[in-house]
This record gives sequence, structure tokens and C-alpha cells, in this order.
Amino acid sequence: MKRSNTIGLLFVVLGLVIGTIFQFFKSDADEIAHLSQTMQQALQVKQLDTQLNEHALKAASFRLVHFDHIVQTIRQLSDVRQSLQQSVKHLPSQFAQRFTKLEAAIDRRIDQLERLKAKVALARNSSNFLLKYLGMNVDKQSGKIAIESLHAMTELQAFQLFPNRQRLKATQDILNELKESLDQTHPFQIVAHHLERSFELTQDISALLNNVLANESHQSMNEFVTDLYALQTKRQNLSNGYRYILFGVAIIIFIALAYMIVRWTQERQRAQEAAQLFEDAVDSMSEGFAFLAQIKNLSSGTQPLPVYTIPWKIAFIKE
Repeated sequence: MKRSNTIGLLFVVLGLVIGTIFQFFKSDADEIAHLSQTMQQALQVKQLDTQLNEHALKAASFRLVHFDHIVQTIRQLSDVRQSLQQSVKHLPSQFAQRFTKLEAAIDRRIDQLERLKAKVALARNSSNFLLKYLGMNVDKQSGKIAIESLHAMTELQAFQLFPNRQRLKATQDILNELKESLDQTHPFQIVAHHLERSFELTQDISALLNNVLANESHQSMNEFVTDLYALQTKRQNLSNGYRYILFGVAIIIFIALAYMIVRWTQERQRAQEAAQLFEDAVDSMSEGFAFLAQIKNLSSGTQPLPVYTIPWKIAFIKE
């Protein structure tokens, strides 16, 4: 009875271990799925953040006809950020702090990009006005003024496409020459004004572009993804360790249970053999008592008693 209780207890423990393993696998699978989803969202934010750099470069070089792609990317980035924010709530507190830092950097980048868009739009409108105005009035002016104006316009467009120190100085020099060639009442004063305004806007655009590209959002995003990957690896290793421990405990309990069942079966077989021996002994005793009774009945006669052999191999002889 005691051994059967032990076997029952082992079955209960084995069931609990199996249930724990199953629950652990389910919880582990859910956690890994959540981390994978968070990692995917973070990589999407990183990709969209990189796309903002590409849009900023194209916008600053006046290669974007419109800003629809920028607006669409910012909208997608906002949606992914909201999803990532919900996922980060289930992570350790350090990720919430890093995500707050990342969001602030992305907001600054978006703000700088919006200012860049406004500057580019103003510079483009000014350039379009200049091209239209020069096309209508360049033939009406003297050759020198017309050539200097077209030269200044060409240098400005070159500086807008490829801003560098050399083109900055060249554009500044040609604008100064054009302004010195014009008196206050000259009709091309408006050309010089718009050229100078476009030149200032182009310098502002170049500065804003550098700020956008130098924004710390990309670095913050890399740090966030690196920490997230480290957490995922740590949880995976920890999960594997717990899994091996639970498997080891289950195997030990299974071996102990098999050993107890074998011992219980052997003892049960020995008990059955002992019960059979006892039953045979009782039957033999019954035969012995019957034999003794027969001897008593025959002892009253005159004939000699025959020799009998009883199960205990004892001979009773009566003469």
C-alpha cells in the first residue's frame, strides 16, 4: 500500500511537471512572438527613418516635384511608432526610457524636415519666378546685365544641386557683381533681390539638411534595436536553460516511476506466489488432518495398519 501511494504520488508529480512544461512552452512562445513582433516594428521604424534621410536629400537638391512621399512616410512612421509604443509597455523599463528618447529624436527630425520642406518650397517658387521673369525681360536689357543675370541664375542652381564651399563662394561673388552693376532704379533689381533671397534660402536648406542627417534618431534607433536583440537572445538562452531543467526533472521522475512500477510488479508477483504456497499448505494440512482421523478409526481394528506417506513425508505405522 505504501509503494502504491508512492507510485500515485509520482504520477501526480509527473503530471504537474508535464503541465508546467506545456504552460512554460506556451508562455515562452508568446513572449518570443511578442519580442519578434517588437523587433519587426523597430526595424520598420528604422527603415522609415532611413527613408526620411533619402527624402531630405532629394528635397534639398530640388529633385522632388512634390512632397507626397514625405507626407506618406511620416504618416507610416507615426502608425508604426504607435504600435511600437504599445509593444514597449510589456518590456523592461529601460526600453521605455530608450523609446522616449527615440521618439523625441524622431520628432525633432520631422520638425526639421517640415522646415526644410518650407524652405525648399520658397526657394523653388523664387527660382520659378526668376526663370519666368528672365525669360520675359532678358532681351530687353543690355547684354552685360543679361549675361550676369543668367550667370548668377546658373550658379545659384548649381549651388542648389551641389552645395559646397566652392560653389558658395562663386555664387556669392557673382551675386555681388550683379548688385554692383545695377542701380537702385534698374528693373533687374527684383532679379537681384530674388537671387539673393534664393541664395539665403539655399544656405538655410543646406544647414537644415545637415541637421536632419546628423539627427540622433538613427543612433538611438540602432541602440534600441541592439538592446532589443540582446534581450531576445537573453530570453532565448534563459528559456532553453529552463527547458532543459524541466526535461531533466521529467526524465528523472519517469525513471523513478518506471523503477517503482517494476518493483511493485515484482513484489506483487512474490506476494501471489506466497499466497499460492499458503493455499497449498492449507490444502495439505486438511489432507493431513483427514489422514489422522482415518488412522484413529483403523486403530480400533485387528488388522495391521498399512504404511501411508503424508505431504510432510512422515510415516505413521500401526502394528
